[in-house]
Amino acid sequence: MRAAWAFFPNLAWKSLGRAASCVLLCAAGASTVAALPIPAGRVQTGAERVLSGEWRTGRIRKVALLTHAAAVSDTGERDVLALVRRGPWHVERLFTPEHGLDAALQGQIRDGAVTLATAEGTRSLGVRSLYGTRLKPRAEDLAGLDAVVVDLQDVGARFYTYGATLRRVMEVCRERGVKVVVLDRPNPLGGEVVEGGILDPRFLSFTGPAEVAVRHGLTLGELARWFNDEIGGQLEVVPVAGLTRRDLWSDLGRPWTPPSPAMTSFESALCYPGACFFEATRLDVRVGDRPFTVWGAPWLDAAGLVSSLQSLALPGVEIRLATLPPGTMRTKDLWEPVSGPRGLERVPSVEPFQAVVLDVRDPRAFRPVTLAVHALAWLQAHHAGPLGLESRGFDRMAGTDILRLGLLEGRSPTDLLGIWSTEPPDHLQRWRRARLYR
Repeated sequence: MRAAWAFFPNLAWKSLGRAASCVLLCAAGASTVAALPIPAGRVQTGAERVLSGEWRTGRIRKVALLTHAAAVSDTGERDVLALVRRGPWHVERLFTPEHGLDAALQGQIRDGAVTLATAEGTRSLGVRSLYGTRLKPRAEDLAGLDAVVVDLQDVGARFYTYGATLRRVMEVCRERGVKVVVLDRPNPLGGEVVEGGILDPRFLSFTGPAEVAVRHGLTLGELARWFNDEIGGQLEVVPVAGLTRRDLWSDLGRPWTPPSPAMTSFESALCYPGACFFEATRLDVRVGDRPFTVWGAPWLDAAGLVSSLQSLALPGVEIRLATLPPGTMRTKDLWEPVSGPRGLERVPSVEPFQAVVLDVRDPRAFRPVTLAVHALAWLQAHHAGPLGLESRGFDRMAGTDILRLGLLEGRSPTDLLGIWSTEPPDHLQRWRRARLYR
């Protein structure tokens, strides 16, 4: 097995030394599709192309729309409103992923109805949640439909659940003979960097729906093409016009709309592929109003962890110690051993505390998974008891048990990254077949 950090044929290699990561730069002419038309001056999402009439999806009349509030135009208009009012199809019903139609409605993810104003008056549409007790549409949800149209803003990490929801929709649609149309949107983390171990198929789950790396470097439309290799069925992806693999969210000039309650900024999304591993520990990485960029716990030697990480001189990120005021750290059940799932209610801290703060200075150079592995190794060596690795959740996010077992054995971060990062023989070929952008 080759290391996942080994460069792909015909792609440029950039060594990061101790960071043990790779940059995958797509060679000109390697794309499997024709060059996309580039509108003057801006990137155009799949939804914007359909609404402008620049892309036509053929004989589709009645659809269900799988979407959420983060699917917006560059002017801030919600796609769900635009597609119901001005879209080329008749939207019969809505499907929603985790967090529902609006990320602000966390905890209110249930079936229901929404009333929207249209040119013809108001319309009431049924809403079906595809999260919680039911992760995929029922047969009756697809009755009479020509297609399910998917318009979701992903963040480029394997365990972010919108990819898993898409896969389940594709599976049911194939069974029922219904087409899936993905209105593609940019991957905020770009398509050059692939980082973190590739999922072992024994660990497929709702937080691990594909045998890709943690930071997989694919848009949701490209993930759909990856899934379709296995699932089959009728798939059409409306690509983002003007997008290149090099583009990060900060290059696009588009507003940031949180695709989930904790994904409050582009910086949060940059840190998420590494910080999310701590969701299976008792370290809090959602401190204050900067989720995934500020880490803390009552038991944490924050100064020691900061010093260790600073000594690595990892590229693209400034790591510093900060003293934060009372009320910005959640306490109680996050750190107390419990049997069964931890509760959602957290009691704010009543004392000032020290925390680790990540300030991303160069998004292209920053490697969040590499940083997380170094932090995990230090924490396991210094705070093994309080850290409390939760094996089932951690292994699902890692896509294997190799990383957790290596941490428990006390292996070095370099060894951990090496043993975790084996690449299946066909991964490169599948990755290149899936991609849409140069």
